Formats: sequence, structure tokens, C-alpha cells
Amino acid sequence: MGVLVTIQNIITGENQNGGGDLLLIGPRRYELNVFLPRTRRDSGPQLSGFHLGDRIRVTGIASQYCTLPPYDRYFQILVRTRRR
Repeated sequence: MGVLVTIQNIITGENQNGGGDLLLIGPRRYELNVFLPRTRRDSGPQLSGFHLGDRIRVTGIASQYCTLPPYDRYFQILVRTRRR
């Protein structure tokens, strides 16, 4: 389950995993992942081109990706594309 949200905040980090690209936004204590899934590393939209400290506005589906108890952390916003 998820809910459509829009948030504006500062980029505090970036990363990637086998499933896609990640941006971390917000203060460290309340950091939130922005996740753009990708089928291949060398194709499709990317979250590159942003820099630490950039203020961005994100619209996507807020969800939780937490595989370990107590299941009360690791929230993310799933986005479908990148726009400048």
C-alpha cells in the first residue's frame, strides 16, 4: 500500500542498488529515500545530475521498505520518472 505525496526538501545523499537509483532527502534523523526503479543500469531515466544541497520537489508513492522488526522505519517515495 502507498499514498500519493509531494514533498520538497534538500538532497543529503545519493546511491544506487540493483533495483534502481536513490536520492536521500531531509535531515539525517528523518531522512527519506527517493527511489527510481530501473530495469537496466545503462538505460532509462536516471536520478543523476542532482547535487548535494539541491532543493527538489518530489511527487510519488510513499511506501515502506522494511524487512526486519519492528517494521517502523525505512520509508521511501517511489517515483516513475525524473523531470528537471
